[in-house]
Amino acid sequence: MKKRALSELRKVTLSNFLHCCSISLFHQTFRNP
Repeated sequence: MKKRALSELRKVTLSNFLHCCSISLFHQTFRNP
């Protein structure tokens, strides 16, 4: 159960990280077309 929760946490962290990255990239391109 612990391992499973750890992998889920890692998945969530990774998706959040990718989400932030895509947002920052989007804003950069939006500011400088």
